[in-house]
Amino acid sequence: MDVCCLNRPFDDQSKDRIRIESEAVLAILNRCLHDWALVGSEAIDYEISKIPDDERKTGVKVLAAISRDRVTVEESILRRASELENIGLKALDALHLACAEKSAEVMLTTDLWRQ
Repeated sequence: MDVCCLNRPFDDQSKDRIRIESEAVLAILNRCLHDWALVGSEAIDYEISKIPDDERKTGVKVLAAISRDRVTVEESILRRASELENIGLKALDALHLACAEKSAEVMLTTDLWRQ
């Protein structure tokens, strides 16, 4: 789950799409408390550290703390992220995806990736 997902419950809920995505994110996180494993990463920690609003940052950290596993960014992940960036992903999105490929069966985002 990338930081866009972790931020979604703190976004303006007046739009149907945002509210539905928020409900889905919270339902998934609830399952991660019981029988699924949420995977965190150094990339997620870095992106959370850049959230300018302290209240939002604290809330996102609480949600991210549900993670049972954590990916350390190593050279092979950086190489893969570079490949993904070369095909059009933004640098941080590429790093998240490279971390997910290394450690997870599924990666979730609420970000709209367009090329």
